[in-house]
Amino acid sequence: LGTRQYGSGGWWRFGALPLSLLASLICASLSPDAFFGAIDFAGAYPVALLWGVAPPVMALAAARREGSRLRPRTVVGLVGLALAALLFVASNAATDIGGFVMRGAGGAARWR
Repeated sequence: LGTRQYGSGGWWRFGALPLSLLASLICASLSPDAFFGAIDFAGAYPVALLWGVAPPVMALAAARREGSRLRPRTVVGLVGLALAALLFVASNAATDIGGFVMRGAGGAARWR
């Protein structure tokens, strides 16, 4: 048995991301109700944090760890993206909390 790591290169490095995106794209295209239902079940907040906040924060952390100096425009752009995603999450939270208070616990999904 080898000790090959998945992140070390080869097809895994370039094939995993397109395969995972392709699966969700096909599911969303063929059955949007099932896709939105799965997101609702998994939670919209973790999805927004994972795809909205995490990438710019990870890019900033990686640049800092490697000791590379980013241009000020790049830093402002990445911080702006992270703040915009956080604003989106906060806006949705305010809407959901307001809807919960007004409707009670028996509310319907957001997109219906």
